[in-house]
Amino acid sequence: MTFDLDKAASAATLALCAVAVVTLVHTQMTRDVVAAPQLPTQKGEILDGLGALVPEGADSAVVVALAPDCGYCLDSYPFYRQLAEARRAGRLEPALVATVGSDDALAQERSSLEDAGIHFDDLRVADFQALRLVGTPTVLHVDPAGRILDVWIGLLNEDRQSEVLDAIGTRL
Repeated sequence: MTFDLDKAASAATLALCAVAVVTLVHTQMTRDVVAAPQLPTQKGEILDGLGALVPEGADSAVVVALAPDCGYCLDSYPFYRQLAEARRAGRLEPALVATVGSDDALAQERSSLEDAGIHFDDLRVADFQALRLVGTPTVLHVDPAGRILDVWIGLLNEDRQSEVLDAIGTRL
């Protein structure tokens, strides 16, 4: 019996190709399952935990989801400052609550908001994944039952800011 180097190399190459294909297919299938895009929170939904963000006695709240490293959040600060000023002046009926996704972000966001002169009624940690918040900033108008009355995701241009103001019944 003789050893044929060409046949052995061909067999080894075929085996390696088969392993590579199986690995690639498995990785792709697993990645698609693990990283499946989350459906964003929708108007009309009731989510557990969301109602807890509405301060006691308030009929509704404007909940703003922020992240310290979010450039669009910083770009939105002038709008949030106007909302906070309207709230303090009594021209904004819903409570105004800021949220962050972790305890680590809480102190950093608190400092950033204070430096910018923005005073929300409250700043809390919320489970962004459980609330299906797919990005920051996100603005939610919610009732005490956790029902989403309206939702806006991302940086708001002037038209979308007006949409928020109309929905919450205020003018700046």
